[in-house]
Amino acid sequence: GGRSSAVDIAKELRETARWVYVLEKGCKEVTTIGTCTHLPLGAEMGADGFMRVSGEAAPGPPVDDLILATGYTYVFPFLDAEELRLDY
Repeated sequence: GGRSSAVDIAKELRETARWVYVLEKGCKEVTTIGTCTHLPLGAEMGADGFMRVSGEAAPGPPVDDLILATGYTYVFPFLDAEELRLDY
């Protein structure tokens, strides 16, 4: 979903993985930064391992391994998130 968990995992993996794909709820179009491609919801992995969005191949090599996670969100109840303009 592109929340805290996906970002944390992507940061850890980019040091060792050949390529990282992150499926994000807020992503409107395919964006690649270095060896990390952010994909909007609806992206699909084909039988050949390549990621596709609306039938078009996304940048990057075929997927070797897939991580599925339920995700988490940071919560700091002792801070006034609105006053501090925290958006996570």
